[in-house]
Amino acid sequence: MKLRITWTDDNGANSVQVELTDKQFVIGRDLSCDLVLSHSSVSRIHAVIYKTEQGLFLEDQESSYGTLVNHRPVKPLTAATLNPSSEIKLGAQPIRVSLLTADDTFNMDTGEFSSDRIFQQFDQLRTQVQQAIAPLEESTKQALTESFEQLGEQANLWFERNRVLHHINLMLNHAMVSDDLLAQILPMLVGLFGAERGFVLLHKPRLKKLVPSASYSYDSIHQTQDKPQSSPVNQSQLLFSQTVAKRCFDSSEIYITNDVNQTMLLKSADSVQQGQIKSVLAFPLIYAGNVLAVIYLDNCSSFVDFESHREFIKPLQSHLGAALRHAMHYSQAVTDDLTGVYTRRYFEERVKQAMEHSRRYNSTCCLIFLDIDHFKMINDTHGHHVGDLVLMDVANTLQQTARKSDVVGRLGGEEFVLFLSDTALDGAKIYAERIREKIASIQFMHNDENIQLTASLGVAEYNVAYGLAPYQFIEAADQAMYQAKETGRNRVVVAKPQKVAALNNTCYRK
Repeated sequence: MKLRITWTDDNGANSVQVELTDKQFVIGRDLSCDLVLSHSSVSRIHAVIYKTEQGLFLEDQESSYGTLVNHRPVKPLTAATLNPSSEIKLGAQPIRVSLLTADDTFNMDTGEFSSDRIFQQFDQLRTQVQQAIAPLEESTKQALTESFEQLGEQANLWFERNRVLHHINLMLNHAMVSDDLLAQILPMLVGLFGAERGFVLLHKPRLKKLVPSASYSYDSIHQTQDKPQSSPVNQSQLLFSQTVAKRCFDSSEIYITNDVNQTMLLKSADSVQQGQIKSVLAFPLIYAGNVLAVIYLDNCSSFVDFESHREFIKPLQSHLGAALRHAMHYSQAVTDDLTGVYTRRYFEERVKQAMEHSRRYNSTCCLIFLDIDHFKMINDTHGHHVGDLVLMDVANTLQQTARKSDVVGRLGGEEFVLFLSDTALDGAKIYAERIREKIASIQFMHNDENIQLTASLGVAEYNVAYGLAPYQFIEAADQAMYQAKETGRNRVVVAKPQKVAALNNTCYRK
């Protein structure tokens, strides 16, 4: 994997190309770092970049002045996903990290098209022009200077637009689930269009509704009934934004307003009257005549000229629609047809990657094994159709309860598993109790009869003795779940630390 890292310091513009191996790439002020940055706000060992099968990541090494990735703060010792092109701020030092491929038209070593080289030449030309027009009258100099700056802004916008399209095309060559693709592309669109926040609603034909897939500085879009509700002000904004997105979906057309106060259909909305939302952009992602998703962006602090991007949005829709359809096909291959959660195979891949990360950085993670109580009796008494509905209800409860970083999977039958990253055992037990209570509160009616649902859950914390074998981690939680069954069901049991040798003699049930 090749990266290009660009930054500007007292010596001017700098650019290096890096061949990323299995070894971490270290950035900081210390001379032992792979990339040495001299800015005083950069810590001696500030951050590391590394790759896994899941993608490219940056981790802040408890720096003094913090790290931003695509304008979002990174918690110390926490991995942040890097896009094919990411804007990073180490303290007060901005850098850009771009992924290069063999056919990358932005590859600086080929001597071909290079945005960095062109902008360096543009800066040199600016200096020459300023020298040439120095003898002219002040008004003439000002007019020429403004025209030159406008030309520079247009060139920069053209490069950024094509960079986004290029990265979308790169995503077509990677196996990526739709939620991950949209989570990576959304920050790029927010930055490109000058928005402050946004979200993506993914169309689920089977559910006949739009569901939140990704968000940027708009966390209230992911609210569920068990999470704290936002303030009335935020609720008003959310209702307005969802209404605009729904209209965009229904019409299959781009919706843009630079000033919502000038739009009669919107100016009466509470969030507009209170001056909270000023400019809005929403557009559908369409493939083969079907709307796959809607992207919504807005600004609350100032008015933005979203209208100037209208012509670019059309090719963007085409590129991103194709990439999303490709990702949706992959998502279908790694998700359970009935419940919509991940399959056992994909879940194990994700757990293995997380185990590798925990082992490398001495971080903690947990796994919850869930089995629906008396599920066979439900099938035998009410039929398999009702059993399927129960499985869907339980899976939906798990997905609604899960955090963005959690992974929900189905091993088969009535067995579900949840992986919790950066979660200690005490927190995982509380999490499991919450799930148990929510399942027990499900009101499942069939033929005017209330079918009481309960579940038994086992919780296990990652142990380095498991190595990189997901089945040992899963088996530890499975055995704890068995104890919950044997001690009365409808309860949570935490796995006791045990030697891996004991696990090697067993294998979790198929």
